Amino acid sequence: MATPRKYRDVVRDEIFAEAASLLPLKPDELEEAIRPIEWGISINPESELFPKIPGTTLRVAKTDRFPDRPALRVFFSIETPEQCVMHWVEILKPEEEDQDLS
Repeated sequence: MATPRKYRDVVRDEIFAEAASLLPLKPDELEEAIRPIEWGISINPESELFPKIPGTTLRVAKTDRFPDRPALRVFFSIETPEQCVMHWVEILKPEEEDQDLS
């Protein structure tokens, strides 16, 4: 019997890639900041850490601010039991970091 998957594939759509390219971060800095979000989404996209935005299929994930890197917000959706899609990424203003979208 096959072992059930314990993670989902996380892909980035074209709009996410375009938004990411406009951020004032080097590609390796962006990857370092996004990697923990991708991992969290892949293992538990329905976590309370990623609240659903009412009236949409979107969920939101946030990174913490670091001294050398701004906090980021990522919008994603659960497309299938095997796949999630990240649709948008943006820098959070300090006053938005604790804002709840749900």
